[in-house]
Amino acid sequence: WVTPDEIPDPNPLPQPTGWNVLIRPVTIQNEIKLANSKSILLPESFTEDVKFLTNVGQVKAIGPLCYTDPNTKPSDGKWHPHGRYLKPWCKVGDYVTWGKHQGVRLLIKGVAFVMLQDELVLMVLDKPTDINPMMNAFKV
Repeated sequence: WVTPDEIPDPNPLPQPTGWNVLIRPVTIQNEIKLANSKSILLPESFTEDVKFLTNVGQVKAIGPLCYTDPNTKPSDGKWHPHGRYLKPWCKVGDYVTWGKHQGVRLLIKGVAFVMLQDELVLMVLDKPTDINPMMNAFKV
């Protein structure tokens, strides 16, 4: 459930509303490197499933209310521009991960995206290859 990287983002991108984040899933590897310097090439049907379960993508757009919560005082007792969030967790262009089976899958002008609520972003990555999507695929 990933559009190849060589296909550009639609222009213009739709603007998410509220607390929503628009993310484009990134391509993962389609082989597993073994300790003996050999590789196992995985069938496309398997890698398609793993692509959705892996959940690594690039933030493409953020709704106007993301990481704001004006009705909640943060744990340090001070009011911040982002409410209980001291700063936004991610911004447009960041690579992020999110939980399995979360978000709404969208196909926008032929390109796959996922729409998530801001609080469902689990972590920000320096680069998408920091996460090994095949780690739990099977034991080698």
